Amino acid sequence: MVRVCRSLFVQLAVVAATSVMLAQGAGPGAVVTLAVAGRSNSAPWIAAQGREVVVTWAAATGGKSDIFVAMSGNAGATFSAPVQVNTVPGDGHVGGEIPPRVALRTRAGTTPEVVVAWNAKDQGTEIKIARSVDGGRTFGAPASLQAAGAAGDRGWHSLTLDDQGVAHVLWLDHRGLAGPKAEHAHGAADDETDGVAMAQKSSLYYASFGARASTERAVTPGVCYCCKSAIVALPGGTLVSAWRHVYPDNLRDMAFTVSRDGGKSFAP
Repeated sequence: MVRVCRSLFVQLAVVAATSVMLAQGAGPGAVVTLAVAGRSNSAPWIAAQGREVVVTWAAATGGKSDIFVAMSGNAGATFSAPVQVNTVPGDGHVGGEIPPRVALRTRAGTTPEVVVAWNAKDQGTEIKIARSVDGGRTFGAPASLQAAGAAGDRGWHSLTLDDQGVAHVLWLDHRGLAGPKAEHAHGAADDETDGVAMAQKSSLYYASFGARASTERAVTPGVCYCCKSAIVALPGGTLVSAWRHVYPDNLRDMAFTVSRDGGKSFAP
């Protein structure tokens, strides 16, 4: 029953894509099932441009998850066989709140580019990223976006591709709270002021991935650690990012920032 429910979850993602693409010729009412046989399939994420649709998800067995991708060139009517993205078996650390993310870039007369970012957990917790330049048939070696040995937990990442094909990734990082006496940003505190102070140890981080991964950088401290982030690339190198911030008096509300130089700097 659990496997069926999770498979339906992936079906819903494909149905959503199909409904979006109806205006471009996809047949109504079609249901496509994406699954890796013999595994529990869950946590899908989807991207579409024109009639190109890509879905990524986690397929688990024995408590270990791998990251897969399937492509459609006909608005979701049919999909290619699933292709595994991660190269360290079982390193996917995913769930409904931390799904793998996928972005798609299509240009006339060229094969679509696909980029996948996922939360990986082997020796530590990492945000990993990999790119396909052949329409999702194969993927290059994954890269880690953190400095080697970065302490603590991280996740709730978001991904976008700009008009040059550079991937931009935003995530929430817990390295400031690493240690045996660390307290979670949502944990009990003596008063609201302590809660705000603890949240200053949770930060928003950013990195890009073009020909190679850029050096990670902290965008701001004071984030609410277990809420998703978002990032969108606009034409001309502008990036818009949003997340849940912890303000004075422990007010937790949405915040945003803009980069007008392709991620080299961000406004306060």
